[in-house]
Amino acid sequence: MQVSAQIVTLRLAQTFRIARESQDTADVVVVELRHGDTIGYGEGAPIERYEESAESARTYVEEHAELLGDDPFALEEVLDRLPQREFAARAAIDGALHDLVGKLAGIPVHRLLGLPAAGPPTSWTIWLGDPDDMARRAEAAGERFRRLKLKLGGGDGLDVERVRAVRGVTELPLQVDVNEWWSLDEALEALPQLAELGVQYCEQPLRAGDEAGRTLKERSPIPIYVDEDCHRLG
Repeated sequence: MQVSAQIVTLRLAQTFRIARESQDTADVVVVELRHGDTIGYGEGAPIERYEESAESARTYVEEHAELLGDDPFALEEVLDRLPQREFAARAAIDGALHDLVGKLAGIPVHRLLGLPAAGPPTSWTIWLGDPDDMARRAEAAGERFRRLKLKLGGGDGLDVERVRAVRGVTELPLQVDVNEWWSLDEALEALPQLAELGVQYCEQPLRAGDEAGRTLKERSPIPIYVDEDCHRLG
């Protein structure tokens, strides 16, 4: 198989803001895998928080091109040969392999995987803003999605009010993601109030590696999910 990778800059329709950063553009790596006259495409979105960039992802693809071999149907074997790092690049390669195999087999990838064409239900992320702004965006998105994920961690004491404002305009299930921005005390104060507002779970309230995470899990009235704390299965 022949492989190439390029960096594509996507301009966002609106500024996307979370606790630690905001962005107007996103750099992604696009991988093309060619087998004969058939080309498969895959895309990966590197995250600086995990010490990955579009440049490092492209370099990873180019440096390990020879490990891909010439059998696109050997999906697991191909990925096992690649070093366990640069996971955005690996995701782009994985997507390109599946796209290529589907095209070679003449069937959509969802059928290749035995999945429905519609895909699983998903949520819409309401990025961090003031309470009224988040409520307006939640109300606008509510007709198109079955659940909403709210970005919190404003550092201004208004996170509960953000959720309260959104709850005032929608009955959809709500989840929150703090992106590591609360202390243990802030989390213990906010979570009971979020539970009363019907929040289903809270994602990554504390800094990755914070030993207080165990205490928070035991005392929280709603489930605590990790993201920045969990990079791989092992």
